[in-house]
Amino acid sequence: HGADPQQVFDAIARLGVKRIELVPVAHHDASIQPDAADVKRYGKFIQTYARRYLESATDGAPPTLVRFANRVARVMAYDNWRVPCGAGRSFYGVGPDGDLYPCFRFIGVEAYRLGHVTLGLDTEATAAFWQGAGRAYEVRVPCRECWAAPLCGGPCFACAEMFGPGEGQPLNFHCAYMLADARAAVWLVNRLRARAPERLLSFLPVEYRIG
Repeated sequence: HGADPQQVFDAIARLGVKRIELVPVAHHDASIQPDAADVKRYGKFIQTYARRYLESATDGAPPTLVRFANRVARVMAYDNWRVPCGAGRSFYGVGPDGDLYPCFRFIGVEAYRLGHVTLGLDTEATAAFWQGAGRAYEVRVPCRECWAAPLCGGPCFACAEMFGPGEGQPLNFHCAYMLADARAAVWLVNRLRARAPERLLSFLPVEYRIG
């Protein structure tokens, strides 16, 4: 809460970092959790970033904003997913006692324990996660009503389960950040297509690039 994304980005960029990922904090404490003013500030930052990228030369482009770059690729129909990540599918979080969870954010929450490193996964618990907290976006009510759902693949499972949105609830601040990225990504793709379409190639996932 209260962080200036532009200042954070510039400070990291000055260190020479070329790939930067800004992630909103998830917390129940309102003094820490981002609010509407933070989302608005981020929206201004990401629009400025998109304009800066458009006006820059190829060799003078700002450091890559990872989450935003992913949105740009998906606007171009690359790497669109039905789920936002591999949590509970291709990777897991491991607690200090060896218990397995869908990801590090679920560690210690007994309801989401999926097994143990010495015993393997509990197939029933894992299947229940896929159909429940880890379900695809098209079966989530808030996502079905959101135009940008295919560009994000749905919310972070942990944030959606523990911080909302639940079924029938309005989108939460994590969704608002993603929507800001999506709007800026659509804007940038449309303008690059008209002015410098070759620059869109830099946003393609590695497997689609031809050397």
